[in-house]
Amino acid sequence: MVQVGTTAFDAAAWCHPTTVSLQGTMLAADAPQAVMDFTDGYQMTMTVTAGDNVVSEGNAGMCIAGEGTGAVCVMANAAYDDGVMAANSLKAKMAAAGTFTAEGDNEQSIFVDLPVGAWAQVAPAGVNNGVAPAATPEQIENEETPEAPEGQDLEGGLALGAQFSATYYQPKMAAAYAGLWRFQAGEMVSGYACGPDADSMKTNKKCMSAVLTGANALIAGAAVAFGAAALL
Repeated sequence: MVQVGTTAFDAAAWCHPTTVSLQGTMLAADAPQAVMDFTDGYQMTMTVTAGDNVVSEGNAGMCIAGEGTGAVCVMANAAYDDGVMAANSLKAKMAAAGTFTAEGDNEQSIFVDLPVGAWAQVAPAGVNNGVAPAATPEQIENEETPEAPEGQDLEGGLALGAQFSATYYQPKMAAAYAGLWRFQAGEMVSGYACGPDADSMKTNKKCMSAVLTGANALIAGAAVAFGAAALL
């Protein structure tokens, strides 16, 4: 696990403490075909710790990128009260190589959802809309359709010390990556903070650079089950 944000909140640079960890996993037998086609099981987790209370209608967002790579970002917005994470605001986004401007302005249109095969999972759970559960026998008999749970504001979700994260599968190793970049152990990356409000959120500032550590190969036996996971 490597720190790419700041060890302490830097208000002037908008930098929240942010760690990146890499893990090799073996895909489970029930892995969706889209996941098996996309990845060899190499996961990345990016965790942001709020360095201060995020003010009403503000946002906290951190990205990582290397020299000439694409970028991956994790972000969330505050609701109408300070420190409350707004429903359906917790996102993991990516920018393809060549589209992300470090220490500058980036149009929101360059940031897109991670590929389906990345099976991106954000935490904490319950903030975003969920996936409808399988119908019970009674619902099937009554021809009822289960409803997906609606996302809820999270009290304290963006308060000082609160954490939010995204875990996803990286693409299989390739000579080049047209979309989602594969970050690997030994690679130098930098953390970038997004502006904290609507007027500045297009702008990013550099926080710190670090060499990624952790797994650089698959770990036998570390299988991940997919049956109950929600695809984002």
